[in-house]
Amino acid sequence: MAQSTCRTCDAPLVWQDTENGRRPFNPDGTPHRDARSNGRPASSPDKERSIRRQVAMKCAAELVAAAVTSHEDARISLVFAVADQIDKWLEKGGDATD
Repeated sequence: MAQSTCRTCDAPLVWQDTENGRRPFNPDGTPHRDARSNGRPASSPDKERSIRRQVAMKCAAELVAAAVTSHEDARISLVFAVADQIDKWLEKGGDATD
């Protein structure tokens, strides 16, 4: 068992091999969860960015698909432009009042 420190919350970790690969555990044997993530597994900024971008693309594709069926001047090529705007909005916090 290799011992290290969590990069996010600085808690001591013990790495164990599981059926799902190597996973971090607390020294008491419980699965490690970052204290700042409210019990959810810690997530990297790159993973969060990737998920946010996927959400933006899905939302943009649905909006543009609806526009294409109701407006002749709407084009599928708008998906990326709309996704970029949605992504920027999500990065700011995605407040419904924006």
